[in-house]
Amino acid sequence: MGALQNENGCVDATHGRTSPKLARFVLWILFSSGCISPAIAQDYPTRSVTLVVPIGAGGPLDTTARLLATKLADSMGKPFVVENRPGGSTIVGTMAVAKAEADGHTLLVAPNGTLTTNVAIFRKLSYDPLKDFVPIALVARVPFVLVTGSALPVKQLSQLVAEAKNKPGELTFASTGIGTAPHLAGEMLKSMAGIKMTHVPYRGLSAVLTDVLGGQIHMAFVDLANAMPLLASGKLQAVGVSSKRRLEYLPDVPTLSESGLDGFEAVAWNMVLAPASTPPAVTEKLHSAIVATMSQSDFQARMRVLGLVADPSPPIPELRNFIASEIAQWGSAARQAGLEGSE
Repeated sequence: MGALQNENGCVDATHGRTSPKLARFVLWILFSSGCISPAIAQDYPTRSVTLVVPIGAGGPLDTTARLLATKLADSMGKPFVVENRPGGSTIVGTMAVAKAEADGHTLLVAPNGTLTTNVAIFRKLSYDPLKDFVPIALVARVPFVLVTGSALPVKQLSQLVAEAKNKPGELTFASTGIGTAPHLAGEMLKSMAGIKMTHVPYRGLSAVLTDVLGGQIHMAFVDLANAMPLLASGKLQAVGVSSKRRLEYLPDVPTLSESGLDGFEAVAWNMVLAPASTPPAVTEKLHSAIVATMSQSDFQARMRVLGLVADPSPPIPELRNFIASEIAQWGSAARQAGLEGSE
């Protein structure tokens, strides 16, 4: 049929004389198996690309996806369109991408919980983050600040821990909901510091901040964008940041790891992924385009406004290992909170 193996060991259906009908069949097989001629992959994208966001419109994840869509449309020459598909703790939108044609024209922009805590919380999760997807790029990290208000006027982790040990179970920490990253960060704090505190879940961050400011709640892990104005005004105190290294936005605030909880890290993140059998040539092309976008000064500036950190994404093979390690870390926190298999 005129098809030969190329230098990658894959069949190159573009070589020789092949009937159009047979060529289309061969190309379908090659796309399905992830083995495709680099010459064909160079033409990607051939039509509009859909970025599925598995939560509702608004918020940092959605904003990041829309900024990416605009930038990638400019650099790759085809429309990139954001489609919000919320529901089922992000499962609805995630499954839509898992079942989509694996040609790079339907992508997922997911928060870390989709790929990590859902694995622990759901007894029968309908997708496997490591088997059903190929990671494309880590587009943003979401560090948190552990803040206290008037009810607990401490400025150092050692003071907070001492107070918690003097009053077992009496100190409270708030979050935006059971199983969220701020909740699990608090569970990590309890476990690593050997203290007992009471978790109080809220429906939204504004209510969390209102009660920490008002003294009804002792502390909370809060994202940078919302924490920084209140820290600057002196209305809240920063005990530490949840990342492994200090943040350029708050250079004088120590990490919780350096303050005595060695190895503490609770950083949420957002990632772009494609269906598992998407051809490597396509995923690598997408990876390069996204990394180039992330290096642009206006993209970096927008991320700072959102309180996000846009460090260069690791290469695709490293991202697989990263997801596996994050599943273990956040899963451990979910177990500590008694959430394993709770859904």
